[in-house]
Amino acid sequence: MRVETVARLLAAAGVHWLRFEFADTLGVARSKVVPLSRLERVGTRGLRFYGGTDGRASNNAAPAPDFILMPDFDTLALLPYAPGEARVICELYDLNQEPAPHDGRWVLQQVVEQYLDEGLLPATTFAFDFYVIERETGAPAFPGGRPGASVRNAARPAWRDTLLSALPSLGVELESINTAGAPGQVHAELATARGVAAADQAFTFRTAVKEVANQDELTATFMTRPPCGDVASACIMQHRLLDAVTGENRFADDEDPLGISPMAKHFVAGLLYHAAALSAFLLPIPNDYKRYHAAGCVPQHATWSCESRAAAVRVPPRPGADAAHVENRIAAASANPYIALAACLAAGLDGLRQRMLPPAPLHGDPTARNGAPRLPRSLDEALAALEADTPLHALLGEPFIRTYLGVARFEIARTRLACPGYGTEEWERRVDPWEWSEYGELL
Repeated sequence: MRVETVARLLAAAGVHWLRFEFADTLGVARSKVVPLSRLERVGTRGLRFYGGTDGRASNNAAPAPDFILMPDFDTLALLPYAPGEARVICELYDLNQEPAPHDGRWVLQQVVEQYLDEGLLPATTFAFDFYVIERETGAPAFPGGRPGASVRNAARPAWRDTLLSALPSLGVELESINTAGAPGQVHAELATARGVAAADQAFTFRTAVKEVANQDELTATFMTRPPCGDVASACIMQHRLLDAVTGENRFADDEDPLGISPMAKHFVAGLLYHAAALSAFLLPIPNDYKRYHAAGCVPQHATWSCESRAAAVRVPPRPGADAAHVENRIAAASANPYIALAACLAAGLDGLRQRMLPPAPLHGDPTARNGAPRLPRSLDEALAALEADTPLHALLGEPFIRTYLGVARFEIARTRLACPGYGTEEWERRVDPWEWSEYGELL
């Protein structure tokens, strides 16, 4: 659609401001707001944005160059909770008009293209846990226990109703939402979406949850372990691969005892083989690793199962070809949806191409490991695994990997400087006030 047409339609809808938005490497929503009168100019040339975001520059290195925000008008949406404002998700380019290497959305697009070259289209369902907290007191917004209790689902009706009313206008289709097990914790599942649209939907949902909460004197956080959270918040991705022409679910096989195809098993094997390196993307900040000292179904090893929610990968036994999927349970809620999905699809693609085979699935004891490797217990450990995982480098691109490693190590350095006990068992078991002030509102 021509920029002039977009400007005219937005003006007719009463829009005065357009937000140019993107997810930084950590998944924080960043933006510039443009008066509608300037859209025809910046909509074709893009907007320059400071290059020192994410810690891509430091006092000891040359400043990172600025980059350009180019709007993808297919993602244009009005913001029902911000009258007069609309939003568009942007692609990032360097000053030479080349895709910026730190743009997780572009990296995801490239991985999806590799699947399309194989005649396949990824379809993904995102589900998130998050906490809703009283801004003034820091207390949970509602009591815990008995997940899904109706009286607690309706405990904050102004926030809930505003959010649920806004999501369709934002292009977000919600499958379900309910209170989870911990005080103030919510679980939400989005509808399945294809390709990059799945991550766009997840990114938009997280931003909407937080902005609507702010208007009700609440803080919504996807931080894995907030100060009031004894149960870790997770992100679950349900993966399917569809035939790019017919839409048939290529993970389904009615003749298989588990109901999944050899392709699905190759995909599972890829996830398990790369699980240690994937942790660097799926648990991107030091706070995420405190989930190993929290309650809840937290994967400990690179295992898969049909029953256990404590496995890294689960293949639920469900009837019907449309239902067959691979449930990836490694990620923390804080993970950048674009980077998390790109990395997991890349790992699965390696499993397909190498025709990897997974070990036998676990049955019964959710803590069993059957010799499976332990997942990393710190971001330092995960980054070392990522640095050594050259197949992922090839699939995601060396420039992106270098940029990501630099950003993640910058986060470690900041945390170590602010938290003298960093890395000790005592620090791992508690949430430092600095962590909350740094990540609580933004993630």
